Amino acid sequence: SGFVLKKAHTSKTTLMSGQTAEILSQMMRNNVIKNYGDSRFSGLEVCGKTGTAEVGDNATPHSWFTGFCKNPDTPYAFTIIVENAGAG
Repeated sequence: SGFVLKKAHTSKTTLMSGQTAEILSQMMRNNVIKNYGDSRFSGLEVCGKTGTAEVGDNATPHSWFTGFCKNPDTPYAFTIIVENAGAG
């Protein structure tokens, strides 16, 4: 019960350019502002996206929301999955 928090180890591997990362960040930020209501995440500057994961065998797909806080005072990343909840 409760939350498990772990500090992630980082590496110096470049997964994408800084420019691409900034564009994705802006798109995810706009998504929260326009679709989910920025007031739900007061002061966090959440950047996020919903999605749907098919699970096979004609089961109801899983729904998820993933993102991160752009505010340097709240440097959190998250993914929330609701199993068999339907579309994102």
